[in-house]
Amino acid sequence: MTNLPSVSILLLGLASYFMPPAQRRALRPFTLHEVLEWSPDLRDIQAARSTCALLAKTGLLSHVWAGPGHAVLNRNPTNPPKWELTCAGFEAMRAARLEANTQYRSQTLAERNKVRKFPDSLPSRLWALFRARRVITCSEAADVLGDAGDDMLKLRKRIGKYLTDWHKFDPDHVQRAKRRVAGSFRYVLDGNVGRFPPAAPAPKSEAKA
Repeated sequence: MTNLPSVSILLLGLASYFMPPAQRRALRPFTLHEVLEWSPDLRDIQAARSTCALLAKTGLLSHVWAGPGHAVLNRNPTNPPKWELTCAGFEAMRAARLEANTQYRSQTLAERNKVRKFPDSLPSRLWALFRARRVITCSEAADVLGDAGDDMLKLRKRIGKYLTDWHKFDPDHVQRAKRRVAGSFRYVLDGNVGRFPPAAPAPKSEAKA
């Protein structure tokens, strides 16, 4: 069951009828039974009537009587046979729809972010650096990719493992020189390669050349 206040429920119900996704309907008077059909969370006629009366007091709805003297003859002049949106009511209805859509998108994005598994960004950054320089060592890469406070020894080991794995997976493109530079292997990128590291599965549309 929704926790929205009755005013929001009614405005969103009116929006579901007058502002459907496909095509907006022309405004027209409506009955309490139609209000319940469009806003089932109001639950009963009494709730629909009291909410419409509240909106009428704030100028968002107006009474629609069957004839000029019908309001006088009716025992309850606040209970007309039909109601109608005013200009202010139409704007309130549109604002309620916009707010509801915004909240829905925000909640959906938040839920997706909760379950989304973000991959380690180090391989992507290392591969981009490797593609740009074409020749690199673990120490050189760590100096560029490391942040303040990082354990540089661990970072160099991680980078070395990625470079070693890429060399094993695709030795034709990721080549390792026999001579070391300052104790580190030098890796050379040869030929045309794509955006993704050799060991990372790339989408078919972005597979390496």
